Amino acid sequence: MYYTKQDLKDINMTGDYYMPEDLLKSPKYKQVRLEAKLAYAALYNTAIKNGQEDDEGNVYVIGNDPLNVEFLHLIANKRVDQDKIDGYVEELDHLNLIDKKGNSIYFNKD
Repeated sequence: MYYTKQDLKDINMTGDYYMPEDLLKSPKYKQVRLEAKLAYAALYNTAIKNGQEDDEGNVYVIGNDPLNVEFLHLIANKRVDQDKIDGYVEELDHLNLIDKKGNSIYFNKD
């Protein structure tokens, strides 16, 4: 099951970006590297601002959307490029936090 547009509309944004609290606090994600968590948050924020919707109502982002790099730079406060994003996407996909289908990235619900 993936996040939908309605799921994203229900998020209470209080700043420039949204950080999924569970990602930082839940023991389930304790073994996930901080860099991967920040990349997930960047992709998630791209979905909030510029997410696409498939025929089933699921939200996805395009892997090479420039917002991905922009958000990761903002959240991590370091220089990033598309190659870094691509590496994080592979890691997040391996961790089952996202599903990468071609150049589309979907966000798994627990």
